[in-house]
Amino acid sequence: MSKLPAWTESTEKMSTELDNIFNSGDEELSPVPKPKLVYSTINRTNSQLRLLAESFILPGRDSAVDQIMVVLPKSEENISDSCQIEREVWGSGLEYLLSCIGFAVGLGNIWRFPYLCYKSGGGAFLIPYFAFLVLCGFPLFYMETAYGQFASLSPISVWRLSPLFKGIGYGMVIICTIVCIYYNIIISWTFYYIYMSMNATLPWTTCENHWNTYKCVSSIQEKFKSLNQNQTNTSQFQTASLEFWERNVLRQSNGIESLGEIRWPLFWCLLLAWFLVFLCLSKGVKSSGKVVYFTSLFPYIVLTVLLVRGVTLPGAMIGIRFYVIPDWSKLLDLKVWGDAAVQIFYSVGMAWGSLITMASYNNFKHNVFRDAMIVPIVNCGTSVFAGFVIFSVLGYMAHATDTAINQVVDQGPGLIFVVYPEAISKLPVPQLWSVMFFLMIFTVGIDSQGGIYILQIIDWYSASFSLMLLSFMECIVISWIYGINRFLKDIELMLGKKPFIYWKIMWKFITPTIILFTWGFSVSNIGTVTLGQYRYPTWAILTGWMCGVCSLIPVPLTAIIAVSRDKSGTFVQRVRRLAQPAPNWGPSQAADKERYYNSMDDAEFERYEAALLNVDLKSYAKMKKMSSFSDSPSSPKKARPLSPTNSITLYSNIINSV
Repeated sequence: MSKLPAWTESTEKMSTELDNIFNSGDEELSPVPKPKLVYSTINRTNSQLRLLAESFILPGRDSAVDQIMVVLPKSEENISDSCQIEREVWGSGLEYLLSCIGFAVGLGNIWRFPYLCYKSGGGAFLIPYFAFLVLCGFPLFYMETAYGQFASLSPISVWRLSPLFKGIGYGMVIICTIVCIYYNIIISWTFYYIYMSMNATLPWTTCENHWNTYKCVSSIQEKFKSLNQNQTNTSQFQTASLEFWERNVLRQSNGIESLGEIRWPLFWCLLLAWFLVFLCLSKGVKSSGKVVYFTSLFPYIVLTVLLVRGVTLPGAMIGIRFYVIPDWSKLLDLKVWGDAAVQIFYSVGMAWGSLITMASYNNFKHNVFRDAMIVPIVNCGTSVFAGFVIFSVLGYMAHATDTAINQVVDQGPGLIFVVYPEAISKLPVPQLWSVMFFLMIFTVGIDSQGGIYILQIIDWYSASFSLMLLSFMECIVISWIYGINRFLKDIELMLGKKPFIYWKIMWKFITPTIILFTWGFSVSNIGTVTLGQYRYPTWAILTGWMCGVCSLIPVPLTAIIAVSRDKSGTFVQRVRRLAQPAPNWGPSQAADKERYYNSMDDAEFERYEAALLNVDLKSYAKMKKMSSFSDSPSSPKKARPLSPTNSITLYSNIINSV
């Protein structure tokens, strides 16, 4: 005979008592800080009851609490299911869209994309770049933002969808941390340029400074008038902007072996950069969502001004032709294809965890598909737009110095700090435009003489193969282990319609296959890191590889730890159980979670119940057979555990049968 009424009564008593503890105001009865609670006593899951019991039980309390704790297995997952803490959301969908654009459109577009084009034969780079945008950029952006919005969790906690692979989340955070360090170095340079822009004469426009050499040329046309020599020697000249960058900003040492003394001006600029990042993050998404209206739109104003000036300079068409006319031979170079793939991951932001984080602050029913199409297109368009700015000025510099365009400046990460200042110096009131430009770099975005060598190593290794490998694992786990059909159903629950079969094919087959092949030939052809003519020593190359691998180590490490901590069942059973979604996986809000449970088919629901009981499916079937659950008239087949009905019946009958 079923004891459902007694269990229901005991459960409601326990719930009432826990509510009293929450609301008593007695610090002795409430040993943990009280968050702002948005939960209902009646409408809560059995896992919520268990977590509440574990967190707030005190000696001598009602035995119903003990019964719940015996029946419901312990979990190491977050307590967020037990008390829904009110979470910030974006003020509007437009704020989220602009934030994604501001995140995706950054230094990777204005700085990294042009220099990759420059070293990869100009227009030849655009072909693999657009190919990887369609085959990898759109699918991965949509995938990450979709499951981030669905669960409203961080890049680590979101892997409740498959706890065995929680290390992917840790790897994302490590990559994001490395790139933050990397970006802040560049931002510190922008602060230095802003400071130097306060001079009456911009220091990179003249050759009368103490750091200049006899090769310096500030106005090559005037120089030619005073020269009584053949102009074939003009390739020996260096522009004033290049000498300012190498000999004043960096005071570049001879190599990574001799890092030199600290560049104190850059040190303070770097400190300021980190302080401003802290201020931006400390205010949360509601504040940053307001600032993004400026930070995401301001760069386009400055880039447009520079483009208009750039295309009017003599020789600009030399650079633009180099940019838009492909060197077809470069397409046979696998390094070009690898660089294009990395640039898509790098600029759009896949496998960093940032897209998951931003999407987690959306409303559950926000149209994430629309934004997943808009943001990569805007990102790609901005990269191409910035390329026209860079190459128009490079064409002018090649014309002015009578040098081949691919030899005007070093093909390194300092490209924008040579080319953009050259364009700014040709504008009226260059001091004003200089401040505005480098302020723009800050809004989209080392303290030693060898810092540029360290930066190049980070760029070469940390932002390349590890990003692709984490994205590949992400695709495989969601499409094959979590299940592509289940994922499509989750998206349908949010958006009200099922995604096209195109996305199923891309996520399950095409995108992971392309990522894997690209990763393979990128690693096999990664080559030796260089900076201009400088070649790095072996120990520096090994250090670079270690930086790249460190974001991958958490994947096997966390899996081993998770399996070793789970003591029930055989090794294979533990692996299979941990690969399935955790009991507290799903939407964060109670109403959405109820819809999620009710959308499960019988097989999915059985997997959920088995995970909740911490058993495999065979053991679950035996438990179910022992109980009168299947025959209970009070427990309809489609009942779900948000009210203590079928689960409580199942658990009580299991206990009674023991």
